[in-house]
Amino acid sequence: MAELHIVGRILSARDFKQSHLLCKWSFHAGRGWKVLNGYEEGQTQESCDLYTNEPVWDHPIDLHYTTQTIQNSPKILLQIFHRDTHGRILFGSYGICNIPLSPGLHSIKCHTWKPIGNWKDRLRDKFLGISLQLKSPNILVNSLDRFELLTESMGTIKIELYILTRNFEKYGCHYITINMFIIKFILISFYLILNKSIYAKKLEEIFTCVNETGCDELIEKDILEETLSTTVENIYNITNTTINSIYSTQSTKFQIVTKQMPQKIKYNKKSRNQNVHKIYSDICECDLMMSSCDINCCCDKDCNDFHLTVFSYCENYQPELFDKRYCYNRNFIQRNNTPFILEKLANNLFCILYDNLPPTYSISNELDIKTEEDLRKTINLNRLTWKWNDQFYQFEYNTSNPYQDGDVMWIVYNNYIQPFEILQSGFTELCSFKKTLKYLREWKEQCLQTELIDTNKFLFPATFNNFTIVVSPHLLNETYIQLDQICPKNVCLTLNSYYCKHYWKTCSNNIILGSCSNGTCYNIVTGVKYLIVHNGSMGINNIDVYFNIGNVSQNFYQQFIVTYEWAELDKEKSFSLSGNPGYIIGKPLIIGTLKINKTNNIETKYINFNKTDSFLTLPIATKTGECNKINRYALAFGENIKLKCSVSVHTNNFSTASCIELQNLIMHFLLKDTLFNVTQINQYNIYVAKLGNFSNNDTTNWTKILLDRMPQNIIVGSFINNRLYCSDLITSIHLNILYSALTKPETLKNYKIIGISITFSTGSNISWSKCTSEKCIDVLKIDVVSYVTFHDISKPSKYYFVGGPNLDITLPYDFFYPFLNSSTCIKSSLLINIILSITLHNFFIDFK
Repeated sequence: MAELHIVGRILSARDFKQSHLLCKWSFHAGRGWKVLNGYEEGQTQESCDLYTNEPVWDHPIDLHYTTQTIQNSPKILLQIFHRDTHGRILFGSYGICNIPLSPGLHSIKCHTWKPIGNWKDRLRDKFLGISLQLKSPNILVNSLDRFELLTESMGTIKIELYILTRNFEKYGCHYITINMFIIKFILISFYLILNKSIYAKKLEEIFTCVNETGCDELIEKDILEETLSTTVENIYNITNTTINSIYSTQSTKFQIVTKQMPQKIKYNKKSRNQNVHKIYSDICECDLMMSSCDINCCCDKDCNDFHLTVFSYCENYQPELFDKRYCYNRNFIQRNNTPFILEKLANNLFCILYDNLPPTYSISNELDIKTEEDLRKTINLNRLTWKWNDQFYQFEYNTSNPYQDGDVMWIVYNNYIQPFEILQSGFTELCSFKKTLKYLREWKEQCLQTELIDTNKFLFPATFNNFTIVVSPHLLNETYIQLDQICPKNVCLTLNSYYCKHYWKTCSNNIILGSCSNGTCYNIVTGVKYLIVHNGSMGINNIDVYFNIGNVSQNFYQQFIVTYEWAELDKEKSFSLSGNPGYIIGKPLIIGTLKINKTNNIETKYINFNKTDSFLTLPIATKTGECNKINRYALAFGENIKLKCSVSVHTNNFSTASCIELQNLIMHFLLKDTLFNVTQINQYNIYVAKLGNFSNNDTTNWTKILLDRMPQNIIVGSFINNRLYCSDLITSIHLNILYSALTKPETLKNYKIIGISITFSTGSNISWSKCTSEKCIDVLKIDVVSYVTFHDISKPSKYYFVGGPNLDITLPYDFFYPFLNSSTCIKSSLLINIILSITLHNFFIDFK
């Protein structure tokens, strides 16, 4: 017997007009399905969330089925009820969803609806709360019984299910194997081209086993064996060498010949991906680096034909909307990962086959937020979601082509070719996994180092720079080889090492040696940064490695950064954008300072943008928990975050001045001295760019950071009962940032900032114990906290078409001459007027 185990929960509800909701649920399956364990029906508790209007139930589901067929598989029927203001439990809506049969985690969004009748039924529903209900909701399980229902869409129910299956490959062979059979037949046909004699028998066995039990296992086993043998023969096979092995078992050794000088890299105008071509567009979303070519950005004006040779794809994918009034549309899903053309057919009696009118889009997200009160009225909570996908690839060394975006980078270590790998965290925070670097793919990560001993090679620089980088893979094929010779410099680059003492700030090429003893390490690597200068498909020009050196006595996080730069990059003109045109999730917020010029009594306001201090930052803690005096945290768009660090003031003569000094130090870390000498909230001159690619310094492209009030500098220090007191200290701020999607559908992934405000915490009275020893120094230490909340206030886009053109018709001045009352030739009569009116009416109808 096949078994299906359903374990999960009914999570929450969304987009319902009511706030107090509960859900009755029931599972329905065909006669071939039998319940072994669990309950087929139940009811959640009543839940209410007045702030987000998304009641959370987290109601558990645990059900165990057995079956001999997959027909009439289980479905879940939902009935939503709500409590009104009078305390009555009223019916809300129905929902029906199929249960997935594939094992794994499934997130389901079940859309609900309710029946509606005539106008009398709708009045009863609106004013009396009497909604139409089905006599038997079980008929909803059969889709054929629902086609005559007139319904209205309601909210959505979120369900999360873990599906476990057993023996489905036996009892569902007719259903599952046929689909897999088509895929495997294509794969086997491909292998037949390579070796007909080996795969002819395999194909015969597949045809004969379609209706047999366990045929999937036979096919998979045969394909795996033959594929593995083919891989062993071809992987890491370099022309004119004696290399023939697999990287997973041993590295590839090569020999270098010096009979001839190695050839220069040739520029190949043809791209491996034929779909990559130059795109000319007024709006280029992926162009985020000024005066530099962005990788895979085919519309970037800084990219030429040579740059495109290194691209693996074009990022400018524009999803299109479709209109139900049209007969068919090919873009009814956002992405099509299959080779087939998908069309959505309209089921209307009449539909539009073709029109020549340009589409028009409209959205009303432009809000005028001028005060902090306006911002608070518009706030709507936003919750972010994320996914983590991880895949394993077997890398193969390719000597026929130069590097292209996304290719594995290769190094030479002790005459062995290996992928370029550095440490990363895995299922835990420990440095237990390795990351394979990809060409032109920037990367940043940190992991926890716990072994503070000399035998841990990853604590010392030699592990990260004692190899050479392959400039371009195909150069090894063009270079003659001989045993134990040094790889030429234009084939294998040596890394330039720099040692930094203060987090990439003060660096030199003076080698610093480290060591560990008794659990304490001196001058070890706490961070590694690779700066790779490249020239696209022509390969790597230069690579610098920076080591952050420090002393540690306990577990620490080791940081790794990999960045890329074009060889012809002009660093004076180049700077990074946060989106084009709007912001992208995860990019920093661009800030500027308001400047005022007065010339001949004419006042001109503009925004001063400083490239060295261009992002909105917040204080971040060091390893000891104190606020970092050098580095700050760059706030990322869409990131709700809380940051905390501590500040302290040392004094041997405590007074009110000590409290004022502490308050000024707190404000210095929170706002970087931008609030000093400001007495009113309208004098605060820090602005945030509304879009990620601000085009000019005009104030219309920037939004002012609003303050809820001006912090008062009236702080009093006192000494009571051997304790030091400071009154009305402000220790935290809360940033509220409002944003919305851009107006056009092709830029829905980009956003515009509507408003931003800073709310200061209420003043707190804080005390510290006074030191008692002689000549001691009192320490006033306090935590500084920063809160950031992003609020999405986007409204749904409206999609409509332009109406027909206006027709301006002008008749000759004497068109009505025979029928004028003043005419002496023909006197107008009632009959003539009627005939004339009917004629003109028919004429205009035919004209339209």
